[in-house]
Amino acid sequence: MRKENLGIILTADIAAKARGRAFPMQDFQKYLVTGCGWVPANLAIDAYGGITNPNPFGSVGDLRLMPDVSSISNAVVKNDGEQITMVLADIFTIEGKPWENDPRTFLKNAIRDLEKE
Repeated sequence: MRKENLGIILTADIAAKARGRAFPMQDFQKYLVTGCGWVPANLAIDAYGGITNPNPFGSVGDLRLMPDVSSISNAVVKNDGEQITMVLADIFTIEGKPWENDPRTFLKNAIRDLEKE
């Protein structure tokens, strides 16, 4: 039986670990447009897999991982040719604004400030 290839929307947490949501590749185009749900507590997971205490982001609320289509890439994950398609994402509020604690937004703002200077 052939397994379906997967897509994954990825972000990096404060500990520089990749975090994200995987889904069947048949849904990839949909997720490129809609993004996927994400909770603030995901950013509070430490390098060992536990949630930091205190958790500065809380456990309530909803965010969206919105894919950056310029970052789409493919990787072969097994010798039999199974592939995974990956895309990096920015974290947005459900109102469609960049989340103030998104590490990618921090980086983009730092680059912008450096270029101004």
